[in-house]
Amino acid sequence: YYRSLNTGQWSHFTVNVSGTDSEAEFLLTSLSGNPDIYVRQGEEPTLDEWDFRPFLTPARLATSFSIRENSERVSVGSDSNPAIQNGRYFISIHARTRTLFYVSGKVTPTGASDRPGMGAIPFDADGTAGATFRVWAPNADSVHVAGEFNDWDSTASPLTLEGNGHWSVDFRSATPGQHYQYVIRNGNDTIWRTDPREQEITNSVGDSVIADPEFNWTDQGFGIPPWNELVIYEMHIGTFNDIVGGTPGDLDGAIERLDHLQDLGINCIELMPVNEFPGDFSWGYNPSHPFAVESIYGGPEALKRFVDAAHKRGLRGQSLNFHHVNNNDKVVAFHRWDQGGNGDDVIVVCNFKNQQWNDYRIGLPSDGVWKVRFNSDWNGYSSDFGNFYTPDVTGENSAYDGMNFSGIIRIPPYSTLILSKD
Repeated sequence: YYRSLNTGQWSHFTVNVSGTDSEAEFLLTSLSGNPDIYVRQGEEPTLDEWDFRPFLTPARLATSFSIRENSERVSVGSDSNPAIQNGRYFISIHARTRTLFYVSGKVTPTGASDRPGMGAIPFDADGTAGATFRVWAPNADSVHVAGEFNDWDSTASPLTLEGNGHWSVDFRSATPGQHYQYVIRNGNDTIWRTDPREQEITNSVGDSVIADPEFNWTDQGFGIPPWNELVIYEMHIGTFNDIVGGTPGDLDGAIERLDHLQDLGINCIELMPVNEFPGDFSWGYNPSHPFAVESIYGGPEALKRFVDAAHKRGLRGQSLNFHHVNNNDKVVAFHRWDQGGNGDDVIVVCNFKNQQWNDYRIGLPSDGVWKVRFNSDWNGYSSDFGNFYTPDVTGENSAYDGMNFSGIIRIPPYSTLILSKD
């Protein structure tokens, strides 16, 4: 913009900053006279009230600044004080003498996130809150995230390609509880998809939800019974405390009957699958969103309440992580553990395809030798089985599936393998 001002006059410009913008830069060039640039978020600056000037003071520091002959520059970013925020910024020029000037600016989107994790991961660092979004879309030309935090705009918030098919972005002010989806473009196709790694979803055909990692646990002092004293109750949430002829039972309803189990002498609960499945009624063995807790059961917050209530009654459980889901090759793997370590960690691999895999990689929780304890293709179970040989697996120091180690396995068609360590 080119403008002229008389002595003492102001000229104001505005620019809107969104959640994925990492830096805003403004440049004032004087053609005559003595203009000064002032930048303020939310309202017009004054000579006494402003956020940024192109010089260093203890209270206000631009990310980068310079005063050159006839020019002033201000940059506002995540490291500035105050840090860049969503909303409107006022770029205001004050004329100390009659002046002719032009002012320009640009807003730069952030690149790929350097925070770990898949799906939507809330963060709160140095006073800046938001969420990291990361998804694997190897064939996409572009990926955007759209949700309640950007008015479901399908082009406002791009993710950056990291490599290996992963796309990510840090989005300021995206908060737990907000709904979102990914917008994937490939050629002329535009596809809206839920997050395959979401931990919460409105329903199996609904929106992904940013799950809240925080919870007020009250189970301090919980102790684990010895293995030889365990009395295990296998629980199906949908039928444990349901309404006859109505909806399935849920996790909060199950809490109401935990005292009954305690009176029976039960001290360990094994939950049947609670992963999100199509519809409302299921045994849980047909998951459609393996990392999300079934919405009809109450979602992840209800599961936390259930675990907390069970622990306060001395009831323990076991940990399960579906860490590998390959929809194309129809292979899934999960890690079951209690305290972790040799003799406790178990990996279960299931191949639902009529194809053998000779060099299939999966993530492992540790290195060393993982012994094949069970192979469902053994012809001792049936003469129709192929008796496909599966050797033990060596864990390598190569991260995969969100784990620090991985290994190459041979998998028979239509089979299940169980691996553990001595």
